[in-house]
Amino acid sequence: MSRPRGSCICRHNRACRRRFTLQQQSLCTNRGGKRGAEPRRLYALAPWRRGNSLYRHRRWQRLWLGSLRYTITAMFCHTEPFFGGRGGIIMTHLRFLAIFSVSFSLISAVACSEQTALVTDRLAPHAVLDSVPLVVLGSETDPIHNVAGALFIGDTLVLTDRSTFTLRFYDRASGHRLRVVGGQGEGPGEFLSIGRPQRAAGRLYVWDSRLVRLTTFTFDGDLQGSVRIVPIEPYPAANVVGVFEDGSSLVALTEPFDVASRVLEPTIQRRLGVLARYDTEGRFVDSLGTYRLSERYVEPYGHGGERGGGLPMFGRRSAVGAMAEQYYVLDNIESGIEVFSASGMHMGALGPNVALPKVNVTNADLEQGKLRVSAVVRSAYDAGYIRTPQYFPWYGWSGRRFLSPMTVAAANELWILNYGGVRSSGPVWSVYSPDGMELGLVASPDEVRILASDGRFAAVLNWGEFDVERVEVREIVQQNVGRVRDVR
Repeated sequence: MSRPRGSCICRHNRACRRRFTLQQQSLCTNRGGKRGAEPRRLYALAPWRRGNSLYRHRRWQRLWLGSLRYTITAMFCHTEPFFGGRGGIIMTHLRFLAIFSVSFSLISAVACSEQTALVTDRLAPHAVLDSVPLVVLGSETDPIHNVAGALFIGDTLVLTDRSTFTLRFYDRASGHRLRVVGGQGEGPGEFLSIGRPQRAAGRLYVWDSRLVRLTTFTFDGDLQGSVRIVPIEPYPAANVVGVFEDGSSLVALTEPFDVASRVLEPTIQRRLGVLARYDTEGRFVDSLGTYRLSERYVEPYGHGGERGGGLPMFGRRSAVGAMAEQYYVLDNIESGIEVFSASGMHMGALGPNVALPKVNVTNADLEQGKLRVSAVVRSAYDAGYIRTPQYFPWYGWSGRRFLSPMTVAAANELWILNYGGVRSSGPVWSVYSPDGMELGLVASPDEVRILASDGRFAAVLNWGEFDVERVEVREIVQQNVGRVRDVR
């Protein structure tokens, strides 16, 4: 699902390939093969705009080269003597060339420094998570372990606990527990595995991958019903990765194991996943296309089988999520996050306003990375079975804990984790709205996982120095930087 940044690809008419910028606020008018359809906003900015300093730098460069060509032409085509007196044409053009060369050098320095300032400003956080939490959930009397996710609903914080298979409702101001629903079992409202809570169509949705069942609750925790999401043939498993505003589900289907494509030596593998849409009754509606799954290390095992050994260093990861009537596909090897409508139409890409350079992986980074992978993967690197990456990916985390590269933290906020964990102590997220606007950058002083946000406050999962899970509510504090965008 990758494509060039800033281009429009209409899946109904492949002849339509046009460039757009965010200011034009429009997309292909051939949607569905019909002209005059309602235009959609394209999220991707054109990489080189007229307001970009690098564009201006190249404009001065073209002007200087044009002047150089003019000088050379005048030298060889002019009829007057070249080596005349003080006003000879050779001396005139040489003086002009010298003056213009100095001017061009100064302009180039200013342009390059402006580009550096833009990149530095792009990386500077616009807000930080306060290191002192307002509320802490999790204690000896109310332990929390293996939290799957959380949501803010008004004055209530709802989280799902994998250890007890329950939904827990807390008062966000005091941390007082209001209600607990669910539990382990196969009955109505019970779970054998529990995923993160998702909010859509005025209800709460919770996915159970073992029972292949999507359960619906009210915002107060009352059970409303459940539907089974059965994978279609030939896919053996299904996973609900998002819920659209109308209650239909975005489902990721896993491709079956193919004996013919089994690995014959240790390698890094990326398999394909299939996205599909199911209606509110759990019926298959349409296939939305394929995407690349996260990298994993695999090696031959037994007679014609294979086994995995975990994630590689600085591995390529993918993530899928839904917000409102759109879904997002992140592949951290690409700087753009692809955006699709609920029907599968490609709508553009999210990404930074300024193109950032790739960061090389150094030997020191490799030594740090080997400490973050399993012993099996480490030995495969040492034996030379797999190559080390040359560049860091764009998104993700290589710290002590797993942090998701993409989190739908609210009904109107998508948090994208910029890559870190090796050279940085705390994560930095880019926050986007549903219409594709980059709201700002939010940093954390310590290694935490974002669970939920309402613009002013964020719920995070913190392990602390004793590796004890606790959910904290922290304030999002604005920073006084040049390009502050309000994230509240």
